[in-house]
Amino acid sequence: MLVAHEFFDALPIHIIQNTERGWREVFVGLDDSTTLIASPPSSDRTVTASLEHKHKFKFVLAPGPSPMASALAASSPRFSSRPIGSTIEVSPTSWSMAKVIGDLIRGPGGGVGLIMDYGDDRPFGDSFRGFRAHKVVDIFDEPGSSDLTANVDFGYLAEAMSSSDVATSLISQRDFLLQMGIEVRLKQLLRTASENERRKDIKDAVNRLIDKTGMGEQYKFLAVSNKKEGDVDYRPYPFQKQTGEVENHQPT
Repeated sequence: MLVAHEFFDALPIHIIQNTERGWREVFVGLDDSTTLIASPPSSDRTVTASLEHKHKFKFVLAPGPSPMASALAASSPRFSSRPIGSTIEVSPTSWSMAKVIGDLIRGPGGGVGLIMDYGDDRPFGDSFRGFRAHKVVDIFDEPGSSDLTANVDFGYLAEAMSSSDVATSLISQRDFLLQMGIEVRLKQLLRTASENERRKDIKDAVNRLIDKTGMGEQYKFLAVSNKKEGDVDYRPYPFQKQTGEVENHQPT
C-alpha cells in the first residue's frame, strides 16, 4: 500500500499562460524598483551607514515560445480548451511520479494507493503560495524562508496513471472522513473528555476537518487501485460510494 500525504503539493511547478501568440512560460524576474536599506550603525558610532540594494521580484511573461511551454500545454487534452489569458500551473515532476505509482500498483504484486492533498480534479492558475509560521505569505517575501506549495491537479495525476491501466477515484476529505466513521470516533473522544473546554476543542477540530467551506472540500483523497478482470467495482471503500451521499452529516 502506498500513501502520499501532502507530497504532490510540494513538488516543483511550471507556470504557463495562453496568449494570442500561443503558450508562453511565466518566469521570475527583477522588479524595476530598487530599495536602499541602511545597515545598523557599528559600535564605534560611525556617522555614515552603509547602503545595500534590495531587489524585488515579480512574475514576467516570456517574450517568445519555448519547447517547454509547448510540451506542457500539450501534456493534457484538458489544457487545449483554456481561453486566451488563462494561466496554468503544471508539474511534470508530479506526472512522472504518478506514472511510477501507477506502474507499481499495476505490477505483478498489485496493490492500492491513497493520495491526500489540497487540490481538485482541474488545473489551477493562481494557487502558488508560501507558508511561514502557519500563515500564507507572498512567495517573494524573504525567499528561502517559506514553504512553497501549489494545489494539486488530481485530474493530471489520473491521466498520468491511466496509461498504467489502474483505477482512480476522487472524493473530498469531508466525504472520506464521514464515510470512514469520524462521527463514531468523535462520540468516543467526547465520552472520555473530562472537561467542557476539551470537548469543545475536539468538536471544533472535527468540524474544521469536514467544513464544506474549508478543509472538508479543499482537501481531496485520491484512491488508486489495480483493476481486476471481472470485478464490477474495483474501487476500495469508501470510494465505491458517490460523493455527496453524506452531505447532511454534521457532528453535534
